[in-house]
Amino acid sequence: MLVNEMLSAFYVKVSQAKTRSVDENEVPSALLSEVANKYDLERKFDKIAEANYKIDEIKIQVQEDLKKVAVDQKEMEELDKKAENMATNAKEFEKDAKVMEKQ
Repeated sequence: MLVNEMLSAFYVKVSQAKTRSVDENEVPSALLSEVANKYDLERKFDKIAEANYKIDEIKIQVQEDLKKVAVDQKEMEELDKKAENMATNAKEFEKDAKVMEKQ
């Protein structure tokens, strides 16, 4: 990504540079300082890495929560079936009780 592109460009420049081709007096230190601050990748990528880490943690938590919801839904469906069976059995019991009461 961005880092790979920048490193590739850097390696190309380094491989094309001649030994001692830049004189200290040619490049003002203020300019070097400005460029260094502008492209302080370590701080930027640490923030990006931290954000990506937090995103990954949240993804894992969401996946775990979704698994729990799926298990809970399956259990609810099983309980619903059992409740329907109990209601059916209760109606049959009530009918049988009325029949026996009449006898």
